[in-house]
Amino acid sequence: MQQLLFSIVVNVSAQEAIEFLQDPAHLHLWTSHQSIHLHQGKWFDVRLEHCVEFKIDFDPTRSELLYRWSWNKEQRDAHFLVTPFSEQQTLIKMKFTVSEDSKNKIELLIQKELKVLKAYLEKNTYEEIEADQRFIREHHLTVYQRSL
Repeated sequence: MQQLLFSIVVNVSAQEAIEFLQDPAHLHLWTSHQSIHLHQGKWFDVRLEHCVEFKIDFDPTRSELLYRWSWNKEQRDAHFLVTPFSEQQTLIKMKFTVSEDSKNKIELLIQKELKVLKAYLEKNTYEEIEADQRFIREHHLTVYQRSL
């Protein structure tokens, strides 16, 4: 397993970034998790043959968000640390652990997801985002069809 580290600077306040990242309903806008649904008070990442429980925990003392997917007795975590530079500029650092064989594909995917996240947070649109969103949706289809 290998830990991937990413960072982006967004031109919004840390509070705006945290509020957006804390809402699971926003994941379909910027990640490959296109099928996140709320059911009986819990969020699930819906796949073709099963559902993976998803939750977000926030530690306000560290401005850290933990995204956790849980299935059977396994889990996958993504950590986000949100640090203000100024009133309207924020650094978002992310770390995610992957297997060596999926490192390159996941690294590219997360880079595209963070680029789309930045565009959504800044309410920007540009031509490149469409290609990134298409790449993200295509990845979603491979994950959606995958069994555990």
